[in-house]
Amino acid sequence: AESFSHPSCELSHRAHALTYSQSGSQLAVSFANNTLQTYRLKDHALIKVDRTMEDHSIVYDDCPLCLPVFVPDTDHLVTAKPKCVAVTRGTKFESVHCFQTPTVISGLGISSNGKQIAVCGPTHLQIWNADKGEPTLVDNGNRYHFSDLSFNPDGSMLAAAGRENIVRLYRLDGKSPESIDLQHSDWVRYACFLDQGTQLITAQRDGLVRLWNVESELNAVKRVDIHGRISRVKLSSDGSRFLVCGSARVGGTVDSAQVYETSTGLPIG
Repeated sequence: AESFSHPSCELSHRAHALTYSQSGSQLAVSFANNTLQTYRLKDHALIKVDRTMEDHSIVYDDCPLCLPVFVPDTDHLVTAKPKCVAVTRGTKFESVHCFQTPTVISGLGISSNGKQIAVCGPTHLQIWNADKGEPTLVDNGNRYHFSDLSFNPDGSMLAAAGRENIVRLYRLDGKSPESIDLQHSDWVRYACFLDQGTQLITAQRDGLVRLWNVESELNAVKRVDIHGRISRVKLSSDGSRFLVCGSARVGGTVDSAQVYETSTGLPIG
């Protein structure tokens, strides 16, 4: 902040979450009043953009906030609106695509090349081709409520974490998508691929973190017990470490945090 001539902006509403663009030139802020505001980081200053997106990212039940996602190597922003995934361009939110969903949205995911967008809700999971604006997978009768989505690096797999104690792993490189369910013992709030897609990390609400081998039969290869409910798991840029933050109750203040080594599952420090 010391390197910025204007390092702060006054906010009119409580901010839920922040998301940076890949280049670091843009910042998207989700607010408690269900709006989205963008900022530009230019010439060592944080510049507020006047345009605001309304009806953004309404939180479903006690699911984590559905964060906006910047498309890699573009100025496009993917964000959740009521029953619609909006793909917009630039700081004025010019519409590129609007993907309709049957119910409210609880999770978004985007492939590393920006070509695929996944969206889920209480009864649906969809994958869309971002270039053509066409669906490649539509499951609107899904009985599982997924709330966190993650593509592997080459976009050939999608992990969907759900409330019904499963992570569903979709294989997308065939003529038709195939799936397998990874059973857990509590609501899975987080799933993310590691190391070129050969491992998957999952985190349950009750504090159990698992690392899965996804090269063969998806057997659990490690497990790490964290006390307290999981709020979020964050990976380091090289995937060698991960941070687990927890709270004593759902939606409560984070009261614990620990960094772990991915290769061993052991705590650091």
